[in-house]
Amino acid sequence: MPGPCPVLLLPKDVQQAPVDALSDLAELLPETGTAPAAANRRAAADLLADTVARGADILLIAGDGVGRRDARAELARLARRLRAAVVVTPEVKDAFDNRDPRLAGVAGAIGHPTVLRCLEKAEICVLVGTRLPVMARTGLEEELRDTPLIGYDPEPPFGSPAYDGPPVLHVDGDLRAELHAAVDLLAALTDRPAPAGVPPEGWST
Repeated sequence: MPGPCPVLLLPKDVQQAPVDALSDLAELLPETGTAPAAANRRAAADLLADTVARGADILLIAGDGVGRRDARAELARLARRLRAAVVVTPEVKDAFDNRDPRLAGVAGAIGHPTVLRCLEKAEICVLVGTRLPVMARTGLEEELRDTPLIGYDPEPPFGSPAYDGPPVLHVDGDLRAELHAAVDLLAALTDRPAPAGVPPEGWST
């Protein structure tokens, strides 16, 4: 025997209101408080391009998402474009070519001391395919609190950005697609010709 039929009870004013007077569904949904992926994608590229232009150090930390999405080639392209040092988390030591001189070691409790030194020198830390869980960031927490973070991963970087702390940008699309887009954006931003009438850097008259 079928159960009771569910009934939706609506207020009289809603029942009698014309359809075009009702609020759009998007207006009824709660605010998420997060920026759209496209906005963060461009903001991250702008921040990285500015850092590269100033010759400052950048550190990439690659996690297991690189292996899951087979994004090793995209990671290598990003590292070359940024001229960045690369660190891997313990569970994915093959995320980056071990023969590449950019590789600085393994992060975490059983990691290499060079990782902390690289992080101390870095102006920006970029998390690729990881939100940097506890075991992967052991020994790095203090320095990470003072370093701007960019996270390319479906999950946001560990913790929450402090109100008065350095920026934290989360780019949450498909990892391979986002890394490809990042390299293309960086190429467009860092390879732009100088404005008309501005002599090349190092030019003297």
